Amino acid sequence: MREEAMDLLGLDEVDFEVFQPHKRRDSFYNETRLRVKRKLAKIGKALQRELPKGLGFQHRTSLSHPYIYNGYCVSSMRVYFFRKLAKGKLRGILGPDLGKDLDPGYMHPLIAVEISLEELRLELVIPQKAWWEGENWKRKCRDADRREELLGCLRGLKGFGFYIHNWKKRYDCEGMGRGDLEEYFSYYTPGVHDSFLRRVWLREEVLGGLSFGELRDGFLSLLPVFDFIVWTEKNNYIF
Repeated sequence: MREEAMDLLGLDEVDFEVFQPHKRRDSFYNETRLRVKRKLAKIGKALQRELPKGLGFQHRTSLSHPYIYNGYCVSSMRVYFFRKLAKGKLRGILGPDLGKDLDPGYMHPLIAVEISLEELRLELVIPQKAWWEGENWKRKCRDADRREELLGCLRGLKGFGFYIHNWKKRYDCEGMGRGDLEEYFSYYTPGVHDSFLRRVWLREEVLGGLSFGELRDGFLSLLPVFDFIVWTEKNNYIF
């Protein structure tokens, strides 16, 4: 890996400040946001190089300017990873009406690095619209052995927590027990809620010297959970 990929690729105060509320809808700050987008793209390329070969991941960056797809408001930006092979397979199962809308940023599980005004997030997301993914995951975890398998993965995730939608409740992964997981699933409804497996670094932590290595290690630690959750023909508990 190139030497430049060993730090967090230059995130600075300006990159956080561009998400101040009065700047989010102002096109005057498009160039500053484009600067952030390029840094996220650089982080994405560095993380892509760290992925084991054959996983089928690709990545994209989010919009850097106010537009219809972000409600003309840029409150955060991200680089996100998804499995490019799932799109065609699911289109065949879900049919043309639903399959044509399979945008990876909204319709598939993804792993994202997201920057906002006060923090940097690393998270595995099951989007609300990907109802079949969440339902497949919940049905898989009806089996006691599969629940224990998932708990084994989660307890090894340093600093991560589970969240439902925009709720404040955090389920700590390292200390998660069977009851915590059961409670999570009792509240989480696929098609209604987003699900997040998230680690947060406050702005001060990032500016204080968060290394690329720490971000990379957290990113790679999510892969076993991603493989456990994501729908494939071999990991099919719903269709």
